[in-house]
Amino acid sequence: MAEEVEEEKEFESRVSTKTRGQLSGLRAVLLSFGVIFAAEWGDLSQILSAGLVAQGKDPVGVFVGSWAALVAVSGLGVLVGKRLTAYVSVTMIRRIGGLLCLLLALMTTLKIFGVL
Repeated sequence: MAEEVEEEKEFESRVSTKTRGQLSGLRAVLLSFGVIFAAEWGDLSQILSAGLVAQGKDPVGVFVGSWAALVAVSGLGVLVGKRLTAYVSVTMIRRIGGLLCLLLALMTTLKIFGVL
């Protein structure tokens, strides 16, 4: 048990050091842009934005509103993530994230087969 805790602390230290060194400046910007761009492509928010424009809403207004919402949500995610790592280990966050993804996959599968 003590070995696992020590290994986890060592892993977090390496990840923290690597992340700080590798993802500074332009690399962090490009990585963040790529991840968000890929995740949002075809997302419900993009479809709803297109729907608003299709209904005759001002395209510039829809763009500015959509952009502001994405900036606000992303900023909130960054702030919460930064605070969260002060209280919860990176390994625990990864495990919780993995479990949530598995739970969502299980729920989706059960809905497909009509169990839920």
